[in-house]
Amino acid sequence: MEKISQYLDDQGRVKIWPSKQAKKKAVLRYLSSKFDFDKDYSEKKVNELIVQWHTFGDYFLLRRGLIELRLLQRTKNGAEYWRIKEGFESPAIKRLHKSLEDDKDKAVDEFWKMAEKHKGHFIDPIEYDENYCILTMVFRGDDSVKTVSIFGELFGQDTEENLFSQIEGTDVFYKSYVVARNTRSLYVYLVNEDPEAEWEDVDVRLDPLMDHTVTCTDDELFPEEFAVLFKQESMLELPEFKLPSEATRSTHSFSVKEKALSHPLLQGDRRMWYCEPLAGPSDKLLVFLDGYEYFYETKALNIIDSLVKNNEIPSVNVLFIDNRKDRMTNLIFDKDFMAAVTDELAKYDPAHVVLVGFSLGGLMASFMALENPETFKYVLAQSSAYYWEPGENVDKQSQLVKRFRNEPLEGVDFHISIGRLESKIADHHQANLEMVQVLKNKDIPVCFEEHVGGHTFFDAALSLGNGLKYLLK
Repeated sequence: MEKISQYLDDQGRVKIWPSKQAKKKAVLRYLSSKFDFDKDYSEKKVNELIVQWHTFGDYFLLRRGLIELRLLQRTKNGAEYWRIKEGFESPAIKRLHKSLEDDKDKAVDEFWKMAEKHKGHFIDPIEYDENYCILTMVFRGDDSVKTVSIFGELFGQDTEENLFSQIEGTDVFYKSYVVARNTRSLYVYLVNEDPEAEWEDVDVRLDPLMDHTVTCTDDELFPEEFAVLFKQESMLELPEFKLPSEATRSTHSFSVKEKALSHPLLQGDRRMWYCEPLAGPSDKLLVFLDGYEYFYETKALNIIDSLVKNNEIPSVNVLFIDNRKDRMTNLIFDKDFMAAVTDELAKYDPAHVVLVGFSLGGLMASFMALENPETFKYVLAQSSAYYWEPGENVDKQSQLVKRFRNEPLEGVDFHISIGRLESKIADHHQANLEMVQVLKNKDIPVCFEEHVGGHTFFDAALSLGNGLKYLLK
């Protein structure tokens, strides 16, 4: 790493443009670290950021240098800029390539000993960058393994893009990524994948070198329903990832009673879990749509109990409503389901009720607030499917965000959160940002949070606590 301290002031701003080419490149690499990956910048924002981090008044020189050194890339018309991820090589793989020249068998054996020690991945720094690192995932193949790809929130769902390289003449398959230092992700390996095959026919494997796995809870009523795509997945947590303190609790102090949500408008009953604090009665209620997942996978009761015990929220009752039976009906603008929930909550003061939902559940919770703000005044919407367009059904065709923009609404309060890894799903991420802006433009109270995770009920735990603290303040 080139030393550039003599070119920086005491606030870390570039104060001198070096004369030597090597130092110029080092300064530009340092400056590029002030830009985030996976984020688009307008030319105005690029200029503002460069101005913020230098003092000699020539942002044009520095911007041009960032482009020429391929640290930033831009569209042809210069409307958008982004930080380039390509070109970062794994030091671990480079060392292996070099040592193969001396004694291949010994080099590979030593490599796998090191890989086992590091649980199947290597983490290396990016020069001058405090927020991102190079993550190299490795997989040990055998004669039967022809291709390996990785599938997960951090890596995306395009298996062709995530196809691993194999070092010729070895059993080493690998791929490197630029990732945030504080991220985490579920993932699996796909071996010898046929792109035309159904999921049940794909050879899906856990990471054999990773000891941290997540297993979905068995559900006797819906044995093939999982909170994520596969029943069991490996979990990668980078060293700087920190679980919120309230999400570390492993027990709770609630009595739990399974009940049934029965209503003439519903086709069959829905399971519910009604939970009362053992410490005594409360007049407040949290209502979770997708209740099975929040109860068993997010461990929402443990989080709530921790917040109560730390005096961060008041004592509350909790109602988990299961939507596994008709999720794709009940959670997509279903007024019959809304009526059933409304009747179930009739004995509670709406001022003391918070409605919580994830993905389609967040969409439905927001819809219920729009349709019936007298009953649903507080909405905690996590990773909500605000982009949803049900197609040709004329009663449901307009997007919910458009309705919020065009229809009057007052007396409601929102906490909206989304995972940083969800930016890989462009429409989904953008729709949440748009929803937040619509609410702000209408002066509807809203708190927005972006956490480090992705679109899973396990990652819902990363922002649930903050949402409850905000809405129960």
